Amino acid sequence: MHLSDHIPRPQTIAELYQRLLFSAQNSNMKAGVIGGALGGVERLGEVLGDFDPTYVTATYSDWVILLDTIERDLQPRGQIRRSPQSIWPRYCQTILSAAAFMQQFKNAEELYTWAAFFNQDKRARPFLPLLIEVEVYGIGFPLATHDAGLGIFFDLLRYKVEKTGSQLVEVDPKHTSQVCAGCGALVKKALHVRLHDCPYCGLILD
Repeated sequence: MHLSDHIPRPQTIAELYQRLLFSAQNSNMKAGVIGGALGGVERLGEVLGDFDPTYVTATYSDWVILLDTIERDLQPRGQIRRSPQSIWPRYCQTILSAAAFMQQFKNAEELYTWAAFFNQDKRARPFLPLLIEVEVYGIGFPLATHDAGLGIFFDLLRYKVEKTGSQLVEVDPKHTSQVCAGCGALVKKALHVRLHDCPYCGLILD
């Protein structure tokens, strides 16, 4: 089930940004740690300029300053560990990278249009969640696609294509990072290999 089935669709960049942060804390970062400590992710709006990405990028130059502000102003319950791989530092990095990503768009409609571009070509369709994984720290491929992250970016696609009377076709994420965008061939490679070099059509992507 997608989030759009029971929660109103975001109409602003601020709403989309809040939705993304909700999704991020709802996955491997454990909702009980972030949302539970704050009494709800919506409280972050108090230190994020009501979830304004431009405010966030202008106010916080790194995750340490952001976490200091969260501790001081929101006083989350429980122990806040500050080692780089701990949950709070990682989540603060997600907040900042998500703000930088969202800031690229003038409004929600522009973001929906950008997302819908990937639905126009079946070869490009699997690359939307991969791009999100690169742009937003800690989001992960599963979080960007299916129920772990409440399918936020498939919601973006669905909203746009339904407005045009088209149909969204979801794909199995298996092997999507190994499918060549040029010819559709399966080019197997280890997870740590980022370079795509297709021996069939010659397409090279990094």
